[in-house]
Amino acid sequence: MTSAMRSCRKRIRFGRAVCGTLAAAERREWWIANGRGGYASGTIAGTLTRRYHGLLIAPVDPPLGRRLVFAKADAGAAGRG
Repeated sequence: MTSAMRSCRKRIRFGRAVCGTLAAAERREWWIANGRGGYASGTIAGTLTRRYHGLLIAPVDPPLGRRLVFAKADAGAAGRG
């Protein structure tokens, strides 16, 4: 990782007032580009509230033709009971 990349990484934190309320968490959005025309975006609540939200939107027909390739991943935990 270059020094320019390290300086661009910034952690943003939200408290219980935002993350504990669905309506407030859905108003906060994130967006990350991969530098090749694709990106990922969503809300901090994890809901896909817009048609361009997803974990991988790929440039199928650049510069404007993008497709949702990977919409969402759900995590779960299992234990021995």
